[in-house]
Amino acid sequence: MQLNGTVTIATNGKPDAGIQMGPGEPTVDESTMVLAGAIPLSMQPHPVRVANIGFGSGLTTHTLLTSALVKRLDSIEIEPLMVAAARQGFGPRIRNVFEDPRSHIVYEDAKTFFASTREPYDLIVSEPSNPWVSGVATLFSDEFYSRITHHLAADGYFVQWMQIYETNLGVVASVIKALAPHFGAYAIYNTDDLDILIIATRAAALRLGMISYCSRRSCA
Repeated sequence: MQLNGTVTIATNGKPDAGIQMGPGEPTVDESTMVLAGAIPLSMQPHPVRVANIGFGSGLTTHTLLTSALVKRLDSIEIEPLMVAAARQGFGPRIRNVFEDPRSHIVYEDAKTFFASTREPYDLIVSEPSNPWVSGVATLFSDEFYSRITHHLAADGYFVQWMQIYETNLGVVASVIKALAPHFGAYAIYNTDDLDILIIATRAAALRLGMISYCSRRSCA
């Protein structure tokens, strides 16, 4: 779907990803897509091995691949048509995803993929942002966050994108409550008043200053 230069991928009428492909203003989500890659890259000094759960527009993966420190990036997407649509609609803006030899797209359920993974990741980004969407809710659970830490290096970072305009404070609090016990510290970034990024590390503290900070001992 295209309107005023903005190309959008929608599933059953619900927009999943949109990028301004013309000369107009960036879409609402573009800043969050870029920051989901840029902020953790500024914190993790050696993001050698990276994973991105949920392909979306591909812009986050593209951003992550701008770092020369990244040696391998696995994009885990359960639906091949999502990747095909992103390539057709956003190709010039996400060139790294398909042209960089460090980029590997895996068509698999995230839980199944990580169950067969041996080597830990330095950085994992989880792009699905709506806890209420069917098939995605498990990615916001205590069980998932507990499992994902086993696939992170001891000083590894994890990023959770969450939309806050179609949910309520109770749901946001429940996600943070599920995530917090499994990490040494985390930060919450308000990217555009509609979305937040929760950036967490297994280490005792994040490397850089942050907008909102909690550790296991300082937050309930």
